[in-house]
Amino acid sequence: MKLRMIIATSALVVLAACGSDDEPETSPTSESAPSSAPSSAPTSDATSAAPEDASPKSAADLVGTWEDPKASWTVRFKADGTYEMDYEGVENFMHGRYSLKGSAVSLSNDEGTDRGTVKGSSLVFQLGTLTRK
Repeated sequence: MKLRMIIATSALVVLAACGSDDEPETSPTSESAPSSAPSSAPTSDATSAAPEDASPKSAADLVGTWEDPKASWTVRFKADGTYEMDYEGVENFMHGRYSLKGSAVSLSNDEGTDRGTVKGSSLVFQLGTLTRK
């Protein structure tokens, strides 16, 4: 009887360890090397931000809060060219500078640069897709 209990418990432990999420684990930073200061600094006029349904054309159009609830990820773009990021419930998880060149969005900090792409009114990164809040 005792041997059966040990075998059953061992089997449960092994099966639990084999389980996985449907999605691969990701982190909010990329492995890219850091870049120099953003070349497309936004203007300080927050009123120039793009309407919610418009595709951002300049860094100033990014100003505001963007989020991906599925990834528990929020980015606040500020008019001075900086950003603050919340990730999985950790407020101000990361901060740095951002830029927009054409459809390429860059989030740079001491750890490197995350690069994303403007797709319509969304910002698509490896971590997830941000939409204006």
